[in-house]
Amino acid sequence: ERRSCKVCGKSYHLDYNPPKVAGICDYPCSGVLFQREDDNIGTILNRLKTYESSTKPLLDFYKKSGLARIVDGVGTVNDVYVRIKNLLF
Repeated sequence: ERRSCKVCGKSYHLDYNPPKVAGICDYPCSGVLFQREDDNIGTILNRLKTYESSTKPLLDFYKKSGLARIVDGVGTVNDVYVRIKNLLF
């Protein structure tokens, strides 16, 4: 579950990147955190439906042509950056 700061916009995930104090931004702004209106189960299901109908076929096309490169997005930002960099250079 994502939350965003009303003041500075910093994003949090309640399980993977929670704020130090529930409902309050860690940054000096100490803004109140909120859940965006479009961050709900209906929107998520619609995004998944769109992925299956529009994005996945395109990804399959590029995989078959040998042009797609898959990067494991698990880990720190730096871990993922290194994986991407290694594919490009």
